[in-house]
Amino acid sequence: MAKKPARTTDPKPEAETPSAIAPDPNAEASPPSNGEAVEQEDSRSRATRQHRDSAQEKVEISAARDPYRRAGLALGKNPLIVPIDDLDDDQREALEADPNVFIRAHRSSDEG
Repeated sequence: MAKKPARTTDPKPEAETPSAIAPDPNAEASPPSNGEAVEQEDSRSRATRQHRDSAQEKVEISAARDPYRRAGLALGKNPLIVPIDDLDDDQREALEADPNVFIRAHRSSDEG
């Protein structure tokens, strides 16, 4: 049985490759690349989120032992600081009913 010859492809002519096309010196500057735009958006949303979080009432939730899971949260001896609005009614009820879970209001360092 005879072997079939390996299939080869011819390279594109040099004029068609993107590297052979010279940039237009009269073209306007391009907008920021996607990475730069995402980075700018991330910093804006981070600042907005920090401002929003600082205005929200927060609670510290801890547990009697490490690790401890309750109401979809991973808890432990170190308090977890959570905006109270992030907890739904079922989570609040489960956390408040559990004697191994400790909840207290969180006071940030910038509050008097």
